[in-house]
Amino acid sequence: MTNEPGLRMVLEKLKQQFEGFLKMFNVSLGGQKSVQKQGSASGSTQAAATYGETPLEIGNELMITEEIVKTYRGLSNSRGRVVIIDQIPSKEDSKVKASAFGIQVKVGIKEAMQMREAYLAWQQA
Repeated sequence: MTNEPGLRMVLEKLKQQFEGFLKMFNVSLGGQKSVQKQGSASGSTQAAATYGETPLEIGNELMITEEIVKTYRGLSNSRGRVVIIDQIPSKEDSKVKASAFGIQVKVGIKEAMQMREAYLAWQQA
């Protein structure tokens, strides 16, 4: 017996990551130009921010980089740690909230995008 909702969620997450990878090369799964999609196949709407190439979604991992440590005080012991996005603002000038294991971060959209790209680069290495 399988956990169908959990399996569907994992497969959807893998599909999104693969589409993000293909988007770097301007290719989609259908062979046509890449088109931005928002929401999931199950019909539930998730908060997402697509201000750059890498879409931010609730549940995405962000890596705390050296630049973030320099910009935001109190994170010197958190360099290289990974936090998970809790909230994404609807306005571009608001802060993205992320946390994990007692670390709480509130950063701008651009910083969150840089942190996401750092995490993805770390995963691919």
